[in-house]
Amino acid sequence: MKLRRPKRVAFFRLVPFHHLKLLYKHETDQGENPSVFFRYFIFSILAVSFIAISGCNKKKDAIAKIFVRDADNNLATGVKVIIYGEGTPPRVSNIADTAVSNSAGEAMFNLNYMRKAGQAGVAVLNISANKNIPGSSPLAGSDIIKVVEQTTNSETVFVQN
Repeated sequence: MKLRRPKRVAFFRLVPFHHLKLLYKHETDQGENPSVFFRYFIFSILAVSFIAISGCNKKKDAIAKIFVRDADNNLATGVKVIIYGEGTPPRVSNIADTAVSNSAGEAMFNLNYMRKAGQAGVAVLNISANKNIPGSSPLAGSDIIKVVEQTTNSETVFVQN
């Protein structure tokens, strides 16, 4: 007597897959209306782009604008303006910057290099302005300026003999 092997039956005939096909069509709905897929795709691209762009906002500059005027309240041009910090190290004692006033009587300083992450303000700095005029006494003046982050801070210094 010869033993016979059992007849092989294809797996897909044993398991009823017809209900999975209907479920797949119903869930994705791609075969009937392909625009639904593209709507979700475009919406997800826009959402990711919005999140990426909104997280990359640039900080504004901390600018110190020093206006220089003489004793008669006229604009003073060509005046050497020095801003510097005083204090105990490691505070602002090592900060010093120099500019010359332009024809509008202003000297501008960009103070972004002073700011550290998590710092509430930037600094309170001393201003010293002087101009040597040949044949007369030099003009000099001083003041202080509070520099706040991401704003344009301004102060007026009067120079006189």
